[in-house]
Amino acid sequence: MGQIAFGGAMSHVLDPEYYQAACGDLGRQKVTEAMEAIARMGDRLVERKPDALIVVADDHMNAFSFNC
Repeated sequence: MGQIAFGGAMSHVLDPEYYQAACGDLGRQKVTEAMEAIARMGDRLVERKPDALIVVADDHMNAFSFNC
């Protein structure tokens, strides 16, 4: 029987340039901090050395862009 070794979730819209334009310096800072936290989350995932991954994601970027 397998066991869950790691669980994580993250935002899917992390473009610092977009948030700089839309929200100014504070928006860019928040996105940069979120990206750093996601990198740390990735490090924790790698440390767990999982045998398999189950990823649940949407594909809206295939149909839409930041300019919609």
